[in-house]
Order: sequence, then structure tokens, then C-alpha cells
Amino acid sequence: MNKIENIDIVSRLKKGDNDAYREIYENHYTVLCHLARNYLKDDFLARAIADEVIFHIWEVRESLVINSSLRGYLMRAVRNRCLNYLRDHSKEIGLACDLDPWTGPTSEISDNRHPLGILLEKELEVKLMEEIDSLPEQTGRIFKMSRFDDKRYQEIAKEMNISVNTVKYHIKKALSTLIKNLKKYF
Repeated sequence: MNKIENIDIVSRLKKGDNDAYREIYENHYTVLCHLARNYLKDDFLARAIADEVIFHIWEVRESLVINSSLRGYLMRAVRNRCLNYLRDHSKEIGLACDLDPWTGPTSEISDNRHPLGILLEKELEVKLMEEIDSLPEQTGRIFKMSRFDDKRYQEIAKEMNISVNTVKYHIKKALSTLIKNLKKYF
């Protein structure tokens, strides 16, 4: 995106244009997930962080000021959220974790080859599925369609005959609940 396109999309977003929000999501979500995954080494958390950052832009759209490129702004926001998450949660799980702001975290136990890492991963997977199953029916269904069936928000909205913003609401609600209920694992 060039500077004029950035200004246009931010201007449209400030006016509440859902298509501008959709364009941001479609053009940046994959890159943001990849960046977050490099820091967190966890697909679920990476998607949660990327979702939070993009959704936050919608929440603060009226007062949004971006002095750089939109992608640069989003990438900094994801990077900062990842580093904050790692800082806030590294003590809870009792792991020594070195944070390098340029390359991301390093941790021996989070390595899948470490026996404790394998055990924690299996325990988390079971607990995650229990938590997903305990979500309200529509929230759980939408979350599963998004995460397990890899459906885009627009596809889910069309299939369930609801708005894209309703889908976003349920995804945010599910992620918030899951992060809260599973925080001891991170």
C-alpha cells in the first residue's frame, strides 16, 4: 500500500466504513499472525494477538492517528502486545525467558522436543478443547468455524446469516474468555 492508499483507508475507517476494516483485515492479518507467531511460538496466541490489534483499531477508529505506514503501525502494535504478553506471563509459568526486541523470545522448555514442553502442550490442548466446548453455543460455533475450519469472518457471517461485526464480537468474546481461563498455562 502506498501513502495515499494508507490515508484513504484510515480516513474511511474513521467514518465507520466496514469495507475499510475488511480491507485492513484481509491485507494485514496473515502478516501480523506470522509476526506474532515468531514471538510467541504459538499459533493460537498469535491469532489472538493479531485479532486484538485489528479489532482495537476498529474500537478507536474515531481518534486514530497513524503517522507512519498502516502496516508499520500494525506490526509495532503486534510486537508490543507480544512483548507485553511475554513479560506479564513468563513469571506465571515459571520459565526463564529471554526477550530480545528484534528476534523475539527464546525458551528451552517451549521447545516441542523438551519432555516438559510436550507434557504442557498436551495438557493445554485438552484444557483448550474443554474451554471451547464450555463457550456459549453460538460463540463456540463461530470460534470453531474461524479457527478449525479456517473460514473468514465474511464466510461465517453469510453461512450463519449474521453481520460480520457480530462474528467479530463472538470471536473477541471467545478469545477473551479463553485467554482469561487458560492464562495459567502461559
